[in-house]
Amino acid sequence: QYLTNNQIAAKVHAHVRQAQSANARAVILDVRGSSGGSAFESLASAGAFMDTVGVRFESKFGSGASVFESGAITGTGFKIADPAKWSGPVIVLTNQISRSAAEYMAYFLQRAGRARVLGEPTAGVLNTSTTVSPLPDGGAIAVTSGRSKTLDGVAHPERIAPDTVITDDMAA
Repeated sequence: QYLTNNQIAAKVHAHVRQAQSANARAVILDVRGSSGGSAFESLASAGAFMDTVGVRFESKFGSGASVFESGAITGTGFKIADPAKWSGPVIVLTNQISRSAAEYMAYFLQRAGRARVLGEPTAGVLNTSTTVSPLPDGGAIAVTSGRSKTLDGVAHPERIAPDTVITDDMAA
């Protein structure tokens, strides 16, 4: 899950440093089953594999870009204390449950030519942004509040189309 309080991006960077110190030849990122989370966590995670990565969100209230480079997301307080940079091969595993921030992660790397995506087409919320509001009973409601695009204004696709389609069999 790409939730902010889980500090997923910091963990991704730590795992990349660990792979580098072990002289790993490739990295496999498994986003199968991820229901999403923070776009900032996704951006910063992708930043372990790219120099600069960003997304533009647009809604009826305006638009803005978030860019991760040099260990931080510009204009925010979001930083990775010790950013890593992986330059070797990357594989991202997806399934039909992968959604939102997991789709962003796979898309950023696939679009930049930094990773091959293997698995199933994803859930299909890559081209949106969502506002989550708490409910009195302790639950929450998620409402689509905008669209996501590349930094140069190209609309994101609805879902990830894997480079190689493989039916997901978690039991295997």
